[in-house]
Amino acid sequence: MNAGPAGRGGVVLVLMDSGQPERHWTLHGLTAALRHLGIPFALCDLAAAPPSAEQLAEAAALVIGQEYLTARLGRQLLSDLLGAVHDGLGLVSVDGALGDAEGDYLAAIGLGSAPGRASSEAVHVAAGVGWITAARPVEERLALRRPVRLAAATPLRGQVLASDEAGRPALWATTLGAGRIVQWALSTTVWAPESLGFAAGLDDLLWRGIAWAARKPFVMKPMPPFSRLRLDDCRGLWREAEDFAFLDVLNRFGQVPTLCLCLRSITPGGASRLADLARRGKVQCAPHVLSPDQSIFLGTSGYRYSEEELRQNFATVDEHFERWGIPISSVLSDHNHEFARASVPLLRARGIVHRMNVTAPDERWEDEHVDWRPRPYGLMTYAFDEVPETGIFVVFNHFTDFASARTENGPGRFLFDRGGGFGGVHWDFLNGLATPAGVDVGAAAERLALHERRGLESRFFGGSISHTHHMRYLTLAHWEEILAEVARRNAGLEVEPLGYDDIACYAVAHARTVLESVRLDGSEARLRIRGRAALTPRIQVLTEPEPGRIEGRWLSLDASEVDGVLEARVHVG
Repeated sequence: MNAGPAGRGGVVLVLMDSGQPERHWTLHGLTAALRHLGIPFALCDLAAAPPSAEQLAEAAALVIGQEYLTARLGRQLLSDLLGAVHDGLGLVSVDGALGDAEGDYLAAIGLGSAPGRASSEAVHVAAGVGWITAARPVEERLALRRPVRLAAATPLRGQVLASDEAGRPALWATTLGAGRIVQWALSTTVWAPESLGFAAGLDDLLWRGIAWAARKPFVMKPMPPFSRLRLDDCRGLWREAEDFAFLDVLNRFGQVPTLCLCLRSITPGGASRLADLARRGKVQCAPHVLSPDQSIFLGTSGYRYSEEELRQNFATVDEHFERWGIPISSVLSDHNHEFARASVPLLRARGIVHRMNVTAPDERWEDEHVDWRPRPYGLMTYAFDEVPETGIFVVFNHFTDFASARTENGPGRFLFDRGGGFGGVHWDFLNGLATPAGVDVGAAAERLALHERRGLESRFFGGSISHTHHMRYLTLAHWEEILAEVARRNAGLEVEPLGYDDIACYAVAHARTVLESVRLDGSEARLRIRGRAALTPRIQVLTEPEPGRIEGRWLSLDASEVDGVLEARVHVG
């Protein structure tokens, strides 16, 4: 499973059939996921022609990417496919409709007979089972919003990576000759947000399954494992230098937090402390509110600022940050997720071109909201996309419980629950866990670790949000204990703390480029990246120096930007 023959391709073939109704998910859901996950792929349409034996020998892996497709492979393609897998081709199938599959295919994936049909209301993901779930510290139960079909069968060999409430396998990995196979038993409807969706706990099983099965070396262009903390002061509780003592603890753990400030509350001593940290690259600062709960960017208490009032607010921002000697973060921190369309030119003039929320301009929290379906998945929880007609790029990671606050209000419209704070995360890793009665350190660490892990598993970025009205109950010892426990739990994720501004710049480059092709030539890989970005994304190379020991390393390319097409060579041996 190590180096392949000279001249081998490094692309994953995605098998589909455009003549069948299930094509929609493949063409929209799966391909969006593969682009976001940084996996180089090419579609292979059975309605046009099946892949040849030569194409299978060239590929890194083949993904059966459509439901009810396994039963329509045909004898020649099935024979060619299983022969190629036996010779080292990786096979990943997301087709959980296995009831009519050929006996040879069932035997190849470890089943002795055709499975029955069942439905599942939850998925249990195993921890530490081989490389695919090695980074997971504990088993996780993912509750489904609606039942999902499951092929009810137990493989005779291999490793079960996920199962349903009844213990029936939902995903397993096995081998066939020199090749590896990953088989999903769940319907692809599990990836619909109405069931569970992307960025909700299964994404690492998808990309790590493909990477595990693929011939090595395997080259990808994913988002690196960046992480950050975003901390909001809505109520003016950060004032003096001593209020920022906790930052020393965060910095010791490598964190470069973004502090979202209440401008008129910061004293000269507090500003001096922040300026020193900012000069040393230990903190990034964003204007959040003028005074406690007073919006800068839209209005307050139902009142909307005029354009002149907006200009006055920005003049106040300028005056404070210039006097303090602190750069303004490039990431907009809009209180209550609110900013005016009229503020956009004022933001851009100050280099505020990224955003940490997803609502559209001119919308108040209690208004009806436009569901603009940001890329890559159309979610209002995890998004890398430009807010339409603004030039402001959303770089957002919010735990999926955020979606529970939504009430559909007609086509393309929704309301947010005004109270907020649903589910196990409550939008804030300290909400309900840090109170005058005490701090539940263990629960806070578990919540923060889960939020960080979900972002990194899904190849967005890690980290969470909190607010000063919860943080004020934490001592420095609490911070130390929470961060140490998070680091212990997420040690397998190779977390790389980074400032939010830097993450946002990288996210733009990641989203606007695609790894189009990979060609392996001895110890080198020739890459073709298409898109336009002001910086060059990193490349991840997975190798297998000995059977079962997969190693990954990150490489930077010898180019400062991507302008149309970038061709590069990297050492992968």
